[in-house]
Amino acid sequence: MANEKQKITVNIMGVDYQIVTDDDPTRVQRIATLTDKLIKDTKGASPLLTNTGAAVLSALNLCEELFRCREEMAAFREKEELYEKNQKSYTQLTEALRRLDEEESVNKILQSRLDKAVLELNDTNDMLEEYKDKFNALRTEYELNKRTLSELQSKFLENQIELVKARKTLLDFDD
Repeated sequence: MANEKQKITVNIMGVDYQIVTDDDPTRVQRIATLTDKLIKDTKGASPLLTNTGAAVLSALNLCEELFRCREEMAAFREKEELYEKNQKSYTQLTEALRRLDEEESVNKILQSRLDKAVLELNDTNDMLEEYKDKFNALRTEYELNKRTLSELQSKFLENQIELVKARKTLLDFDD
């Protein structure tokens, strides 16, 4: 029966009104009952008012409440938009934090590798210094041996010259 127009009779302040609507009849009856109550409450608070005056004053009160509800709704929507923006920011920050955590893990691994490489480099530098010291010692020994060899070669040459002279002297002596 939804969306079909129908006639509903409601009673407000003792007067029957025919309403043609496609709304739920129970809902329409509840609205009419609330309207009747508001007008009667207004008339009860100000008994000198006519029914029309009470209806107008009730309408003004309802309009004031409607304005307040609209203002509250606007404020609620602003808060809702702010909440959604904050939620989006929160999601972005959470994602950024997750990425930072991942990067921190990678950085820790890289730092560990770097520390290991530095230790290996230090060990290699220590070994290089040892080899340099050994090389310098061997160079010094080589230079000393080279000098000694040169001296020995000179003495050998001198001795050969002496030997040749001695042979010549012997040969000259034998002749």
